[in-house]
Amino acid sequence: VRREGVTEKSNRNCQNNHCNDRVIRRGDRIRTGPDSKVQVLLNDGTGIIIYERSDVYFNDVIRPGRKKPTEIYTEYGKYKIIQNNSFLETSLVIKTGNSLVKSVNATFCIIAALNETAIFVYSGEAGFASIENSISNAYIIKEGEESLIRAGSRPSVPVKVTTSMQGSWLSRHVISKNKKYILRSSIEKGPLDWPFTEKD
Repeated sequence: VRREGVTEKSNRNCQNNHCNDRVIRRGDRIRTGPDSKVQVLLNDGTGIIIYERSDVYFNDVIRPGRKKPTEIYTEYGKYKIIQNNSFLETSLVIKTGNSLVKSVNATFCIIAALNETAIFVYSGEAGFASIENSISNAYIIKEGEESLIRAGSRPSVPVKVTTSMQGSWLSRHVISKNKKYILRSSIEKGPLDWPFTEKD
């Protein structure tokens, strides 16, 4: 675990002094403040960058000889995941308040707000679905594609992101102050707009 800025690591299952060390365990929670970042490297080679204003739980962490995938949960936050492993089936499951992501060996970004979640895949592919069992529509998001889920809805049809915008995808997205929506600039250094939602 490498940290920058104001960050906090705690564990709901562990209260003694060595629980807050640099090792990620089941039950760990990491929160970041403004202008903060945490880099996590799991023992299967998965790197996770947790950006500013994020709150994430590690419900399970994959271990050698154990097939159960790493499972993390977040209601809001910005994340980049870089997987580098030899698994042939799902090794990572990410749940947000409105979406479910499953991947084997991919590099992708997620931004989660209380009412919606967006994903962009740099390489490999990731499954993207609603967290609600009653909504069966799901997509495999492929390299260079993005998609969005709003609470209570199915994912949007994946669309290709122009090559010139792919490198800045995450930096062009922010979570609104009330943490409900994702704001996005349509140009690299322009004002933020509301492409996914109607203004309140």
